[in-house]
Amino acid sequence: MSNVAAGHFFIAAITPAFVSKETDRNQFQSGKEIHIEAGENIENIDFSITRGAVITGRITDSGGKPVIAQRISLYKFNENDPKQPNFVQTDAETDDRGVYRIYGLDAGRYAIGIGRAKNSYAVAYGARPTYELTYYPNTNDITQAKTINLSAGDEATDIDIQLPPPNKTYEATGRVVDAETNQPVSNATIFLSTQPSTDGRRTAGFTSNGSQTDENGEFRIKNVLPGRYSAFANIGERQFSSENQSDFYSDPANFEINRDDVNGIEIRLKRGAAINGTVIFDGAQTAAKLSDILVTAFPADGSNSPLTFKQTQVNADGSFHIGGLRPGKIRINIFSGSQMKRIMPLRVERDGNVQPDSIDIVQNEQINNVRVIIASGTGILRGRVIAANGIFPPNRRIGISLRRVGEQRGLGSTTADALGRFVFENLPAGDYVMFISASSGISQLGNTKLTINISDTGETKINVTLDLSNTTNGAKQ
Repeated sequence: MSNVAAGHFFIAAITPAFVSKETDRNQFQSGKEIHIEAGENIENIDFSITRGAVITGRITDSGGKPVIAQRISLYKFNENDPKQPNFVQTDAETDDRGVYRIYGLDAGRYAIGIGRAKNSYAVAYGARPTYELTYYPNTNDITQAKTINLSAGDEATDIDIQLPPPNKTYEATGRVVDAETNQPVSNATIFLSTQPSTDGRRTAGFTSNGSQTDENGEFRIKNVLPGRYSAFANIGERQFSSENQSDFYSDPANFEINRDDVNGIEIRLKRGAAINGTVIFDGAQTAAKLSDILVTAFPADGSNSPLTFKQTQVNADGSFHIGGLRPGKIRINIFSGSQMKRIMPLRVERDGNVQPDSIDIVQNEQINNVRVIIASGTGILRGRVIAANGIFPPNRRIGISLRRVGEQRGLGSTTADALGRFVFENLPAGDYVMFISASSGISQLGNTKLTINISDTGETKINVTLDLSNTTNGAKQ
């Protein structure tokens, strides 16, 4: 390749029906990671490819007719956990004969399935039938699935599955009311979650088919599969956009569908707590375009879902408002838009006090005087991680993260490329603690930390020798 701009890249060898040990089809970023500097020539980034294996078969319904246009699920068994295979991303689906063919597979042990797992999805869309997840040869239990053993270039044929009758679907109806006034709420969008928790903070299989309440606050959801659900409501702007500024939230309305429709579901909308604050730059830095920044708020316990995650656009003067928050511990973070190269949150303050991890919120509380302190700069840190013996094992991963001395939050992380090199850009000047950790698969190879100083001018360069026995030396150039 020539005329490649400077930057950070993943280089992969991808060709139909072939596989490369350096490229993982199940990872979003796969291949060899490379940092390219302006005018640099890099050689010997080599890949080895072999012809991939194939799995093919036919899917039929309970009457022996072909099942058409249904997605095939592929699973690969991990050597470290032979009983629980990992899902492998694939676009394979059945044709008009019910035949499927998956090619370009690595050698290994696989299982094949088709259909939906119980409680994985709430609503069936369109007229296409849905089936309970069935594994080859004909079982609903992944531990009873027959293993398909593939060597390089193998072709496993006649991997056929006959499905049970399709799932029957039902309707769920109810209404949405204001919890304070008990008045109906119109134009509220209804969401369902499967495997719900009682407090509404943990959800799985979250979905909506666009069902909304009418002028009487009533809703009807069609094509609901059997299972246990929580129903939620949202009003205001689009739930998943940066314009999500509803000041209300709903507790879950739990129900179960077995063999009949469910009626009389009542969802109560409550006015949530709110955070009003300001985003400011640390020290004497001039404010870039603050309106390019998003402020997010989400539960500190990790129970994040589309209805507990809130975000808002910062105003031009740095002020922001986030409403509709449930009581509990809330974390605040920021994201920058395309016009800002790197904006880093340093700390969050409430009434002048640093909040090291989260902000405690009670029901209906209106919290003011919150400041999110951020930083940006022009400093560049460029470095390389070298193994003490000069060799890292294959498929190693080296992670590098930075935290400014005296601050609670990290300022970003990256991974070293195939040559062990890494770069951080747009760093504010100051002293930093750098953490380096190397691993291969689930095995930890070594780690270290060291303190470095970053200036606003020029580049800071560093070489780090990582001893796999955890003894390291950092040499600053």
